[in-house]
Amino acid sequence: MEDKKEYLIKTLSRTKRKDYENYVINRIYCKLDDLDIKPMTQKYVKRYINNKKGYCLIDLYFPQFNIGIECDEPHHITQQENDKLRTEDIIQELGNYVEKRIIIYNKSIIDINSDIDKLVQYIQNVKNEQIKNGIFKKWELLTPKEYFKNKNKITIYDDIEFATINETSNLIFGTNYKGQQQAWFQIKTIQNEKIMAWFPQLAIEKDNTMVASSNGWNNTINDEKDTIFEYNEYGKNANNDIDNLKRITFMKIKDKITNKSSYRFLGVFIPTNKINGKVTYKRIETEFEIIKG
Repeated sequence: MEDKKEYLIKTLSRTKRKDYENYVINRIYCKLDDLDIKPMTQKYVKRYINNKKGYCLIDLYFPQFNIGIECDEPHHITQQENDKLRTEDIIQELGNYVEKRIIIYNKSIIDINSDIDKLVQYIQNVKNEQIKNGIFKKWELLTPKEYFKNKNKITIYDDIEFATINETSNLIFGTNYKGQQQAWFQIKTIQNEKIMAWFPQLAIEKDNTMVASSNGWNNTINDEKDTIFEYNEYGKNANNDIDNLKRITFMKIKDKITNKSSYRFLGVFIPTNKINGKVTYKRIETEFEIIKG
């Protein structure tokens, strides 16, 4: 519950210099008063604008229901066509997405609150319908140990992150490490094949360029997250041939809300080619059988 407290405090205070939006978002969640429902503010959604990669941010998003809330301030009056195109792009990216808008211009606070009340009731009805159909999944912040207690495999669809390499290896590979920090090592609990564990760290964007975030290793990934590109900015291993080893891969990521780093399973990858020192890795499997210790 303490983790939820920290998450909610941070996520409900993310918007800056947007007083109306802050009011609407916080009133909606406070009126819901339901810790089984997860809110996300400033939800990042990639899109293409004039054939160039871009993105948009949903003011308030409920991932359990795929519902987004937009707060329409006065400037939206002149950009209704752009808003329509933006919504179409979000639907294309998120699938069965439902968008609800709270209009705040030319409305009294009583009318705004009334619209919020109706929206809250709508979300509650969606939740109740999911409960009725047996598909509602309440918001839980389980530790990896709790999450995998009764599971035999890890998949790319598991919504779970690991705090450290050490924790990941002990839970998934059945090791008993006390302080494993290497980002690349052979999985010793696999006896009949040499298989590697890989914990790459994504490159970061600086001045519109992706630069290495750790020891010169520049790792980037495609939108589908099934191809990783790697090279070393200092030329390390540039002339070495690629191997054919499988890599059980956990990418190091940073949460945009809590700002904490963690590791998330991306699948099993193998190198496919190397050009000018840059290696391409392709995902060949989306799951891995957990090795019990």
